[in-house]
Amino acid sequence: MIAFHPNEIQQVKQTAIEAEKNKRLPQQVLELLYRHKLLKLFVPVELGGKEEPLPQALRIFEQCAYIDGTIGWLAAIGSGGNYFAGYYGKETAQKLFEPENAVLAGSGHYGSATKTTGGYIINGSWKYCSGAGFATFFTATATDENGDSKAVTFMPEQVEVLNDWDAFGLKATESHTIRVKDAFVPQELVFDLSKPPVSYSDYKVYSFPFMLFAQFSFGAVVLGLYRAFVEEAEKHAEQHADNSERSKTIGQLLNKARISVDKHAVAFHKSAQATWEAHLNGTGIGEALMIEGAETVLAISAWVPQITSNIFSHLGMGALMEQHPINRIYRNLLTANQHILLRKY
Repeated sequence: MIAFHPNEIQQVKQTAIEAEKNKRLPQQVLELLYRHKLLKLFVPVELGGKEEPLPQALRIFEQCAYIDGTIGWLAAIGSGGNYFAGYYGKETAQKLFEPENAVLAGSGHYGSATKTTGGYIINGSWKYCSGAGFATFFTATATDENGDSKAVTFMPEQVEVLNDWDAFGLKATESHTIRVKDAFVPQELVFDLSKPPVSYSDYKVYSFPFMLFAQFSFGAVVLGLYRAFVEEAEKHAEQHADNSERSKTIGQLLNKARISVDKHAVAFHKSAQATWEAHLNGTGIGEALMIEGAETVLAISAWVPQITSNIFSHLGMGALMEQHPINRIYRNLLTANQHILLRKY
Protein backbone atom coordinates (compact mmCIF):
# COMPACT_ATOMS: atom_id res chain seq x y z
CA MET A 1 0.00 0.00 0.00
CA ILE A 2 1.02 3.61 -0.53
CA ALA A 3 1.96 5.25 2.78
CA PHE A 4 0.24 8.62 2.46
CA HIS A 5 1.22 11.17 5.07
CA PRO A 6 -1.86 12.57 6.87
CA ASN A 7 -0.89 16.02 5.63
CA GLU A 8 -0.98 14.74 2.05
CA ILE A 9 -4.45 13.29 2.52
CA GLN A 10 -5.58 16.56 4.05
CA GLN A 11 -4.12 18.47 1.12
CA VAL A 12 -6.06 16.34 -1.37
CA LYS A 13 -9.32 16.77 0.54
CA GLN A 14 -8.86 20.51 1.07
CA THR A 15 -8.25 21.15 -2.63
CA ALA A 16 -11.08 18.92 -3.92
CA ILE A 17 -13.53 21.81 -4.34
CA GLU A 18 -10.88 23.89 -6.11
CA ALA A 19 -10.11 20.94 -8.39
CA GLU A 20 -13.78 20.55 -9.35
CA LYS A 21 -14.18 24.25 -9.98
CA ASN A 22 -11.09 24.44 -12.19
CA LYS A 23 -11.73 21.00 -13.74
CA ARG A 24 -8.14 19.95 -13.14
CA LEU A 25 -5.96 18.91 -10.22
CA PRO A 26 -3.90 21.61 -8.51
CA GLN A 27 -0.24 21.27 -9.42
CA GLN A 28 0.70 20.32 -5.86
CA VAL A 29 -1.69 17.34 -5.94
CA LEU A 30 -0.41 16.28 -9.34
CA GLU A 31 3.11 16.42 -7.90
CA LEU A 32 1.88 14.14 -5.11
CA LEU A 33 0.86 11.56 -7.71
CA TYR A 34 4.30 11.78 -9.31
CA ARG A 35 6.09 11.55 -5.96
CA HIS A 36 4.29 8.35 -4.96
CA LYS A 37 4.59 7.02 -8.55
CA LEU A 38 0.84 6.51 -8.62
CA LEU A 39 0.87 6.93 -12.39
CA LYS A 40 3.73 4.43 -12.79
CA LEU A 41 2.62 1.46 -10.71
CA PHE A 42 3.00 -0.90 -13.68
CA VAL A 43 6.21 0.57 -15.10
CA PRO A 44 9.35 -1.62 -14.69
CA VAL A 45 11.69 -0.60 -11.87
CA GLU A 46 14.51 -0.01 -14.35
CA LEU A 47 12.36 2.69 -15.95
CA GLY A 48 11.65 4.35 -12.62
CA GLY A 49 8.35 2.61 -11.93
CA LYS A 50 6.96 0.55 -9.06
CA GLU A 51 6.49 -2.73 -11.00
CA GLU A 52 3.69 -3.72 -8.63
CA PRO A 53 1.99 -7.12 -8.69
CA LEU A 54 -1.59 -6.68 -9.89
CA PRO A 55 -3.33 -7.52 -6.56
CA GLN A 56 -1.19 -4.98 -4.70
CA ALA A 57 -1.89 -2.28 -7.29
CA LEU A 58 -5.64 -2.90 -7.02
CA ARG A 59 -5.49 -2.23 -3.29
CA ILE A 60 -3.66 1.02 -4.04
CA PHE A 61 -6.36 2.07 -6.52
CA GLU A 62 -8.98 1.30 -3.90
CA GLN A 63 -7.07 3.28 -1.27
CA CYS A 64 -6.67 6.26 -3.59
CA ALA A 65 -10.36 6.28 -4.56
CA TYR A 66 -11.32 6.07 -0.89
CA ILE A 67 -9.29 9.22 -0.26
CA ASP A 68 -10.55 11.00 -3.37
CA GLY A 69 -12.31 9.75 -6.47
CA THR A 70 -10.27 11.86 -8.86
CA ILE A 71 -6.88 10.58 -7.74
CA GLY A 72 -8.27 7.03 -7.63
CA TRP A 73 -9.51 7.29 -11.20
CA LEU A 74 -6.34 8.94 -12.48
CA ALA A 75 -4.13 6.39 -10.70
CA ALA A 76 -6.06 3.52 -12.29
CA ILE A 77 -6.15 5.12 -15.75
CA GLY A 78 -2.62 6.51 -15.62
CA SER A 79 -1.04 3.32 -14.35
CA GLY A 80 -3.34 1.26 -16.55
CA GLY A 81 -1.64 2.78 -19.57
CA ASN A 82 1.66 1.40 -18.27
CA TYR A 83 0.42 -1.99 -19.52
CA PHE A 84 1.43 -0.92 -23.02
CA ALA A 85 5.09 -0.54 -22.04
CA GLY A 86 5.56 -4.23 -22.72
CA TYR A 87 4.35 -3.83 -26.29
CA TYR A 88 6.95 -1.31 -27.43
CA GLY A 89 10.59 -2.06 -28.11
CA LYS A 90 12.77 -1.42 -25.05
CA GLU A 91 14.36 1.73 -26.42
CA THR A 92 10.96 3.22 -27.27
CA ALA A 93 9.50 2.19 -23.90
CA GLN A 94 12.41 3.89 -22.16
CA LYS A 95 11.81 7.18 -23.97
CA LEU A 96 8.09 7.12 -23.27
CA PHE A 97 7.88 5.79 -19.71
CA GLU A 98 11.13 6.72 -17.98
CA PRO A 99 10.45 10.44 -17.29
CA GLU A 100 9.21 11.07 -13.75
CA ASN A 101 6.08 12.79 -15.05
CA ALA A 102 5.38 10.21 -17.79
CA VAL A 103 1.62 9.86 -18.29
CA LEU A 104 -0.27 8.15 -21.08
CA ALA A 105 -3.81 9.24 -21.95
CA GLY A 106 -5.79 7.24 -24.44
CA SER A 107 -9.06 5.92 -25.76
CA GLY A 108 -10.45 2.80 -27.35
CA HIS A 109 -12.57 4.68 -29.88
CA TYR A 110 -11.57 4.39 -33.54
CA GLY A 111 -9.91 6.68 -36.07
CA SER A 112 -8.48 5.96 -39.52
CA ALA A 113 -4.98 4.75 -40.44
CA THR A 114 -3.39 5.00 -43.87
CA LYS A 115 -0.22 3.03 -44.53
CA THR A 116 2.75 5.10 -45.62
CA THR A 117 6.52 4.72 -45.74
CA GLY A 118 7.77 3.89 -42.25
CA GLY A 119 4.42 4.00 -40.50
CA TYR A 120 0.87 5.37 -40.76
CA ILE A 121 -0.97 8.64 -41.30
CA ILE A 122 -3.69 8.91 -38.65
CA ASN A 123 -6.86 10.99 -38.59
CA GLY A 124 -9.68 11.02 -36.07
CA SER A 125 -10.99 12.08 -32.70
CA TRP A 126 -11.26 10.04 -29.53
CA LYS A 127 -13.44 10.76 -26.50
CA TYR A 128 -12.82 10.29 -22.78
CA CYS A 129 -9.02 10.46 -22.64
CA SER A 130 -8.53 10.83 -18.88
CA GLY A 131 -5.45 12.86 -17.97
CA ALA A 132 -5.37 14.56 -21.37
CA GLY A 133 -4.43 17.90 -19.83
CA PHE A 134 -1.09 16.66 -18.46
CA ALA A 135 -0.32 13.59 -20.60
CA THR A 136 3.18 13.29 -22.04
CA PHE A 137 1.95 11.00 -24.82
CA PHE A 138 -1.31 9.56 -26.11
CA THR A 139 -2.57 6.27 -27.53
CA ALA A 140 -5.61 5.53 -29.65
CA THR A 141 -7.03 2.88 -31.93
CA ALA A 142 -7.28 3.34 -35.70
CA THR A 143 -8.47 1.12 -38.53
CA ASP A 144 -6.54 0.79 -41.78
CA GLU A 145 -7.91 0.36 -45.31
CA ASN A 146 -8.12 -3.42 -44.78
CA GLY A 147 -10.22 -3.06 -41.65
CA ASP A 148 -7.36 -4.06 -39.34
CA SER A 149 -7.06 -2.27 -36.01
CA LYS A 150 -3.84 -0.55 -34.98
CA ALA A 151 -2.91 0.82 -31.58
CA VAL A 152 -1.02 4.04 -32.32
CA THR A 153 0.92 6.56 -30.26
CA PHE A 154 0.92 10.36 -30.55
CA MET A 155 3.17 13.01 -29.11
CA PRO A 156 1.50 16.06 -27.47
CA GLU A 157 2.45 18.37 -30.33
CA GLN A 158 0.40 16.18 -32.70
CA VAL A 159 -2.72 16.32 -30.56
CA GLU A 160 -5.47 18.88 -30.13
CA VAL A 161 -7.14 18.56 -26.72
CA LEU A 162 -10.74 19.79 -26.97
CA ASN A 163 -11.35 20.44 -23.24
CA ASP A 164 -14.91 19.13 -23.46
CA TRP A 165 -15.13 16.94 -20.33
CA ASP A 166 -18.21 18.33 -18.57
CA ALA A 167 -19.52 15.34 -16.63
CA PHE A 168 -21.32 15.69 -13.32
CA GLY A 169 -18.63 13.70 -11.51
CA LEU A 170 -14.87 13.15 -11.70
CA LYS A 171 -14.77 16.72 -12.99
CA ALA A 172 -11.03 17.16 -12.43
CA THR A 173 -9.87 14.10 -14.37
CA GLU A 174 -9.50 16.07 -17.62
CA SER A 175 -11.12 13.23 -19.57
CA HIS A 176 -11.28 15.28 -22.74
CA THR A 177 -11.65 14.43 -26.41
CA ILE A 178 -8.43 14.45 -28.41
CA ARG A 179 -8.16 15.04 -32.15
CA VAL A 180 -5.38 14.54 -34.70
CA LYS A 181 -5.17 15.48 -38.36
CA ASP A 182 -2.72 13.81 -40.74
CA ALA A 183 -0.48 12.75 -37.85
CA PHE A 184 2.45 10.56 -38.86
CA VAL A 185 3.03 7.64 -36.49
CA PRO A 186 6.25 5.69 -37.12
CA GLN A 187 6.12 1.90 -36.99
CA GLU A 188 7.93 1.76 -33.63
CA LEU A 189 4.99 3.64 -32.07
CA VAL A 190 2.43 1.13 -33.35
CA PHE A 191 1.66 -1.91 -31.21
CA ASP A 192 -0.67 -4.91 -31.13
CA LEU A 193 -2.28 -6.09 -27.90
CA SER A 194 -3.47 -9.29 -29.54
CA LYS A 195 0.13 -10.52 -29.62
CA PRO A 196 2.47 -11.35 -26.69
CA PRO A 197 4.46 -8.49 -25.14
CA VAL A 198 7.80 -7.81 -26.83
CA SER A 199 9.62 -6.25 -23.85
CA TYR A 200 9.91 -6.86 -20.10
CA SER A 201 8.15 -10.20 -20.47
CA ASP A 202 9.29 -11.27 -16.99
CA TYR A 203 6.88 -8.73 -15.54
CA LYS A 204 3.68 -10.74 -15.67
CA VAL A 205 1.24 -7.84 -15.62
CA TYR A 206 1.92 -7.28 -19.33
CA SER A 207 0.71 -10.75 -20.26
CA PHE A 208 -2.31 -10.72 -17.93
CA PRO A 209 -5.56 -10.68 -20.00
CA PHE A 210 -6.10 -7.01 -20.78
CA MET A 211 -9.90 -6.91 -20.50
CA LEU A 212 -9.90 -8.45 -17.03
CA PHE A 213 -6.96 -6.22 -16.05
CA ALA A 214 -9.05 -3.18 -16.95
CA GLN A 215 -12.19 -4.47 -15.23
CA PHE A 216 -10.29 -5.19 -12.03
CA SER A 217 -8.74 -1.71 -12.12
CA PHE A 218 -12.07 0.09 -12.53
CA GLY A 219 -13.71 -2.21 -10.01
CA ALA A 220 -11.11 -1.25 -7.40
CA VAL A 221 -11.89 2.44 -7.92
CA VAL A 222 -15.63 1.86 -7.56
CA LEU A 223 -15.04 -0.22 -4.44
CA GLY A 224 -12.93 2.53 -2.82
CA LEU A 225 -15.53 5.17 -3.63
CA TYR A 226 -18.31 2.93 -2.34
CA ARG A 227 -16.54 2.56 1.01
CA ALA A 228 -15.96 6.33 1.17
CA PHE A 229 -19.64 6.96 0.43
CA VAL A 230 -20.83 4.62 3.19
CA GLU A 231 -18.52 6.19 5.78
CA GLU A 232 -19.41 9.76 4.80
CA ALA A 233 -23.12 8.90 4.82
CA GLU A 234 -22.71 7.49 8.34
CA LYS A 235 -21.16 10.77 9.51
CA HIS A 236 -23.95 12.76 7.93
CA ALA A 237 -26.62 10.52 9.42
CA GLU A 238 -25.10 10.74 12.91
CA GLN A 239 -25.09 14.54 12.74
CA HIS A 240 -28.80 14.58 11.87
CA ALA A 241 -29.97 11.59 13.91
CA ASP A 242 -33.33 11.72 15.70
CA ASN A 243 -36.18 9.34 16.42
CA SER A 244 -37.88 9.85 13.08
CA GLU A 245 -38.74 7.13 10.62
CA ARG A 246 -36.26 8.67 8.21
CA SER A 247 -33.38 8.18 10.66
CA LYS A 248 -34.43 4.60 11.28
CA THR A 249 -34.61 3.91 7.54
CA ILE A 250 -31.18 5.44 6.95
CA GLY A 251 -29.75 3.34 9.79
CA GLN A 252 -31.11 0.16 8.25
CA LEU A 253 -29.82 1.05 4.79
CA LEU A 254 -26.37 1.94 6.10
CA ASN A 255 -26.14 -1.30 8.04
CA LYS A 256 -26.97 -3.17 4.82
CA ALA A 257 -24.37 -1.13 2.95
CA ARG A 258 -21.63 -1.72 5.55
CA ILE A 259 -22.13 -5.47 5.29
CA SER A 260 -22.20 -5.39 1.50
CA VAL A 261 -19.07 -3.28 1.02
CA ASP A 262 -17.05 -5.68 3.16
CA LYS A 263 -18.57 -8.70 1.41
CA HIS A 264 -17.84 -7.30 -2.05
CA ALA A 265 -14.29 -6.30 -1.05
CA VAL A 266 -13.46 -9.81 0.18
CA ALA A 267 -14.85 -11.43 -2.98
CA PHE A 268 -13.12 -8.90 -5.24
CA HIS A 269 -9.63 -9.23 -3.77
CA LYS A 270 -9.95 -13.00 -3.43
CA SER A 271 -10.80 -13.28 -7.12
CA ALA A 272 -8.00 -10.93 -8.16
CA GLN A 273 -5.47 -12.89 -6.10
CA ALA A 274 -6.67 -16.22 -7.50
CA THR A 275 -6.43 -15.10 -11.12
CA TRP A 276 -3.02 -13.53 -10.51
CA GLU A 277 -1.64 -16.69 -8.90
CA ALA A 278 -2.99 -18.84 -11.73
CA HIS A 279 -1.34 -16.49 -14.20
CA LEU A 280 2.00 -16.65 -12.35
CA ASN A 281 1.85 -20.44 -12.20
CA GLY A 282 1.91 -20.58 -15.97
CA THR A 283 -1.05 -22.92 -16.18
CA GLY A 284 -3.30 -20.17 -17.50
CA ILE A 285 -6.15 -18.45 -15.74
CA GLY A 286 -8.80 -20.60 -17.40
CA GLU A 287 -12.36 -19.76 -18.38
CA ALA A 288 -13.86 -20.37 -14.94
CA LEU A 289 -11.56 -17.89 -13.18
CA MET A 290 -11.96 -15.36 -16.00
CA ILE A 291 -15.74 -15.51 -15.66
CA GLU A 292 -15.56 -15.36 -11.86
CA GLY A 293 -13.29 -12.31 -11.98
CA ALA A 294 -15.54 -10.42 -14.37
CA GLU A 295 -18.71 -11.40 -12.49
CA THR A 296 -17.20 -10.24 -9.19
CA VAL A 297 -16.57 -6.79 -10.64
CA LEU A 298 -19.97 -6.63 -12.37
CA ALA A 299 -21.69 -7.58 -9.12
CA ILE A 300 -20.16 -4.53 -7.41
CA SER A 301 -21.15 -2.30 -10.30
CA ALA A 302 -24.74 -3.56 -10.34
CA TRP A 303 -25.24 -3.24 -6.59
CA VAL A 304 -23.63 0.13 -5.90
CA PRO A 305 -26.06 2.51 -7.69
CA GLN A 306 -29.06 0.79 -6.13
CA ILE A 307 -27.99 1.05 -2.50
CA THR A 308 -26.23 4.43 -2.73
CA SER A 309 -29.13 6.09 -4.55
CA ASN A 310 -31.51 4.80 -1.91
CA ILE A 311 -29.32 6.11 0.90
CA PHE A 312 -28.70 9.45 -0.81
CA SER A 313 -32.42 10.04 -1.28
CA HIS A 314 -32.86 10.00 2.52
CA LEU A 315 -29.99 12.37 3.44
CA GLY A 316 -31.93 15.60 3.17
CA MET A 317 -31.39 18.91 1.39
CA GLY A 318 -27.84 19.47 2.65
CA ALA A 319 -26.59 16.51 0.66
CA LEU A 320 -27.80 18.17 -2.55
CA MET A 321 -25.16 20.89 -2.33
CA GLU A 322 -22.33 20.09 -4.76
CA GLN A 323 -19.64 21.19 -2.31
CA HIS A 324 -20.82 18.76 0.38
CA PRO A 325 -18.37 15.81 0.61
CA ILE A 326 -21.15 13.21 0.33
CA ASN A 327 -22.44 14.87 -2.83
CA ARG A 328 -19.01 14.89 -4.46
CA ILE A 329 -18.33 11.27 -3.51
CA TYR A 330 -21.75 10.21 -4.81
CA ARG A 331 -21.25 11.96 -8.16
CA ASN A 332 -17.73 10.58 -8.55
CA LEU A 333 -18.95 7.08 -7.71
CA LEU A 334 -21.78 7.08 -10.23
CA THR A 335 -19.51 8.55 -12.90
CA ALA A 336 -16.81 5.92 -12.38
CA ASN A 337 -19.46 3.22 -12.31
CA GLN A 338 -20.73 4.30 -15.73
CA HIS A 339 -17.74 2.82 -17.58
CA ILE A 340 -18.77 0.37 -20.29
CA LEU A 341 -16.49 -2.35 -18.90
CA LEU A 342 -18.60 -2.36 -15.75
CA ARG A 343 -21.67 -3.43 -17.70
CA LYS A 344 -22.71 -6.84 -19.01
CA TYR A 345 -23.68 -5.45 -22.40
